[in-house]
Parts: sequence; C-alpha cells; structure tokens
Amino acid sequence: MNEKATSISDNLTPGGFESSGTESPAADVEQATPKADESTGEIERKIHGIKWILTVGAILSCVFLYALDTTVVADIQPDIIESLGDFQKFPWLATAYALPACALVLIQSKLYGLFDIKWLYFGFVVLFEIGSAISGAAPTMNSLIVGRMVAGIGGCGIYVGSLTFFSVVTTPKERPIYVALISPTWGIGTVLGPIVSASPGLLVERD
Repeated sequence: MNEKATSISDNLTPGGFESSGTESPAADVEQATPKADESTGEIERKIHGIKWILTVGAILSCVFLYALDTTVVADIQPDIIESLGDFQKFPWLATAYALPACALVLIQSKLYGLFDIKWLYFGFVVLFEIGSAISGAAPTMNSLIVGRMVAGIGGCGIYVGSLTFFSVVTTPKERPIYVALISPTWGIGTVLGPIVSASPGLLVERD
C-alpha cells in the first residue's frame, strides 16, 4: 500500500495533477531558456559561440527575406501587368501579402505559446517558400495573388517567431539588443526590395 502511494506521489506535478510522462511541445525551448547561475545568481544564456552566431544570423536572414518580399514587386509592376493582365486586380498583390500581418498576428503569437517554437518556425519558413514558389510560377494574376497571400502568412509567422525566439532564449540584460536588431533588418530589406527587382535579368527579362 505504501509503495503504491509513493508511486502515485512521484507522478504528481507541483499543481497536484498526475503527470502523463510525456514532455511538453516546448521542451526544447525550455532547455534553451536562460536560467540563473547558482554560484553568481546571474541569468546566463544556454546557447553560446558559433552556434549562437549562426542562430541569430539565420533568424535575421529570414526577417530580411520577408521584408524584401514586401516591396520587391514595386519596380516590376509594368512587367507583371504586361505578362498577366488583369490590371484591376494589381493592388491585391500588396494587400494580399500585408493582410495576414494584420489578421493573424495575434493567432500566430498564441500558437508560439502552445507549440514548439523551433518546429513551428520551420513550418512558417516552408510556408513562406511555398508561397514564393507559387508567385514565381504563377500563370495568372489570381494565382499570383494566392501565392503572395500564402507567402504573407508564412512571413508573418517568421516575424512573430523571431520576436518570440529572442524574447525566450536571451537574458533580460541582452534581450533589448537582439530584439532591436529586427527593426533595422526589416528596414534594410524593404529598402533593397525595389533595387533587387530593378536588377536586369534577376527577376524579369528586360531588353
């Protein structure tokens, strides 16, 4: 009887509920979450060195590509209209890309609180790439709008995920620095968008 009671008490969480023995979806993030050093009392980041540099670079690169795609169609408007027609639908190229940022930002923020940040972030990156592929191969204006919308959903998830990641895995002292890196990265991407699209032969063939 005592052994059974001991077994049950071992499976109870601090809240008094019995544990199922399975880890939460955010187990990987919890391991990377900064914790206080017992000797010094200071909070330290778990990821260091080249691994941290590559992680920050990868996240900022994703934000840069999302920003770049925001204004990349600015300088190729005549080419799009000449190739696909449907001039009256052209404003939807920008609207369909930006609309998810307004409609889904709260939902995606909640998803990052419920599921594993790493795999959810990867999922939004893949979704962004799928939308970009649809846009690049679009034979009609309607399919181009759909591709832009899919890319916008993925890009919004990338942006929200980047903010969430830096808020979770950095220490309170360094957190403002890394979160602040997202704004200039976004600004550089939006400025370079028209420049990239205007480069001859990069996005469209020009005589």
